[in-house]
Amino acid sequence: MKTIITFFLSGFVLLFTASCQQQKVSTTVTETKTAGVSATTFGPFKTNYSFDGRCNGDSVYHERQGQIAEYVRRVFQDNRGGLLFGTNGEGIAHYDGVVLEYFTTADGLAGNQVTAIMEGKEGHLLIATDGGISKYEAGKFHNYTTKHGLNNNYVWSLFQDSKGTLWAGTVEGLCRFDGTKFQTVTIPLSIAKNPEASFSINRICHIMEDSKGNLWIASDGRGAYKYDGKKYTNYTTDDGLCDNNITCIEEDKKGNIWFGSMYGGISKYDGNTFINYNQSNSIGNNEVWEILTDKQGYVWFSSEGYGVYRYNGREFENYGEKQGLGVRAVQTIFEDHQGRIWTGGGGGLYQFMGDGFMNVRKDGPWDGC
Repeated sequence: MKTIITFFLSGFVLLFTASCQQQKVSTTVTETKTAGVSATTFGPFKTNYSFDGRCNGDSVYHERQGQIAEYVRRVFQDNRGGLLFGTNGEGIAHYDGVVLEYFTTADGLAGNQVTAIMEGKEGHLLIATDGGISKYEAGKFHNYTTKHGLNNNYVWSLFQDSKGTLWAGTVEGLCRFDGTKFQTVTIPLSIAKNPEASFSINRICHIMEDSKGNLWIASDGRGAYKYDGKKYTNYTTDDGLCDNNITCIEEDKKGNIWFGSMYGGISKYDGNTFINYNQSNSIGNNEVWEILTDKQGYVWFSSEGYGVYRYNGREFENYGEKQGLGVRAVQTIFEDHQGRIWTGGGGGLYQFMGDGFMNVRKDGPWDGC
């Protein structure tokens, strides 16, 4: 059954004023240029949490009373302005401006570990989980699993391109929806030498489309692929890419393609040259899970143990614990319709307040200081 939490916001504003006064830390950028072109839980994300924030059945206990979740993996806003939060083991939470509701497998959700959230062109929500894909329509969940053509129920990424085609990346590869069922799409073998996966060599971690209509695919050990509708082009460390274990891909306002990775930091690609930023020249840790280009053109990205960085074209501004961000392992960075920046990960949900971050709990505050 879904859990519903109602609350009032006015009493919580003063509690968080101090966190809005934090100062950012700037880092001078050094550029490194290189020419060139089915388990349901895993690793550090193994969880089984109840709604009170306690960890059940895990050897590590974290007291997170009042947080949206112990681990917020995804943030999304629907076309009605509602905020959705994908958790690591508590399903999905939805805040409509008044009520915070949790939906789990008990309500029909395919899985309680949420890995991606999107809104289809038809207006329905699509949610990727460790148990398949859920479509939320007319107040009900309709689930797609291996029975409907997925090559694995552990879905890692979702994307609908400009032509309306729905793509899904699983731990076993890439799938495409034909309107009725999913079909596996065969990607050419990588040119990477001795590819090694951080989790699964077939895992598709992220899918995006650039402004030219190219589809970009992030793989776990085989580098990145560009699909122009006819052929695939594979980019690896041999071409200058920072790492072959790619976690996310993003395009900035200037048309540069950014790549986040598990072990090599980030790369910026202008179509000819890769510029690499890593812990030896610019950032704190080479494990980067998320990249976002905001409406102002800033490029945000996470760095394991160091919160987030914001790149203004000249320098990296770091926001971590001293700036109010209580999430060291950031998994998601999202900008909503109002231009608010949200981050989530191990430690809950946070909102950017201009000079620092503020913790947003089940009782708010939702609209800043």
